[in-house]
Amino acid sequence: MCLLLFIITLSSTNVHAQSTNIIELVNPIHVPITSQNPILVSANVSYAGAGQNYTLIVGLLDQDVTPPVPVSAIATASPYPCVNQPSLNPLCAIRLQNASGYESLQIKVGGILGNHSIQGAWNLALSVVLLDANNNPVENSRSSVPFQIFFTPTPLLFVKVPFSVSVSVDGIAQLPGPIDGAPLTVGQHSLSVPTLVNVSDTARLRFDHWSDGSLSPTRSVYAQSDVGLEAFYVTQHSLMLNSSIGVTSGAGWYDSNSTATFSVSPNSAPLPGMMGMLGARLTVQGWYENGSLITSSSTGTISMDQAHTLVASWQPDYTIPEAVTVVIAIIIVAIGYITLKKRSPSKKPKSS
Repeated sequence: MCLLLFIITLSSTNVHAQSTNIIELVNPIHVPITSQNPILVSANVSYAGAGQNYTLIVGLLDQDVTPPVPVSAIATASPYPCVNQPSLNPLCAIRLQNASGYESLQIKVGGILGNHSIQGAWNLALSVVLLDANNNPVENSRSSVPFQIFFTPTPLLFVKVPFSVSVSVDGIAQLPGPIDGAPLTVGQHSLSVPTLVNVSDTARLRFDHWSDGSLSPTRSVYAQSDVGLEAFYVTQHSLMLNSSIGVTSGAGWYDSNSTATFSVSPNSAPLPGMMGMLGARLTVQGWYENGSLITSSSTGTISMDQAHTLVASWQPDYTIPEAVTVVIAIIIVAIGYITLKKRSPSKKPKSS
């Protein structure tokens, strides 16, 4: 299952002494009101200038309460763990062993841990601060990023596809194009997209993979919060081969910008009629597209950046008949000469 994620990224400038920085915060945009599953919030936090026995404190603050109060949660952290877990606690305390570094946190809130069941936005803030060895907050070491989780009656489905592709949800075909927030019930659902989609007579789309790495056009997802997926397609172009003689090879569909190899065999054939009996043949002079020569061989390659229609050009070859004709002519001349030689009267010698 791929959750539709909301990512807040704060770019870090220069790292200062005794500082913290929330590098990335990831949380689901929508959560169904009826869901009792805890809501997962992920964060990456950097720190610098920590002294001996310093502690990094991470918590989620409920901004809908005045003043804001920490939200009860279950948190895990790495590479250094939350020392007050696995027991439920509103704050994650991390005993630091390096002066600077990064912590990756997985924080579960809401649901059975304290469900925020009012439809609408839940305003939260991720807050971090360094404590010194005496557990006093270090000046200028606090960082905070506000964010929202929206509670809706049901999870929503978002599927990004090309506009010519129709997605089927639980066996029901939707209108062609992306699905932008279709309601789902909490639970298992099936999604499918076509393997091939014709765009025109010479172009089509071939399913390649889903954004979560799945390679099957038919798959299942579990919806407990918003589901966000993208189906990636590859454009294919057709290669058509026309030849009045022989058998062509290589025609078909090719991924865009791939290379196609084509050929015709045999590359010569007897010329019909008497000349063919004398050895005249038709031979491949090359392949043409729209009058332009692609290759002068019976075999070639072409880049499939678009659809192509190639025509094999055959031309008669009279080399053998011409040679035979010359030989026959020589033989006829020789026979004629011999015949004339025999018919010529021989001269008798004069009497003395």
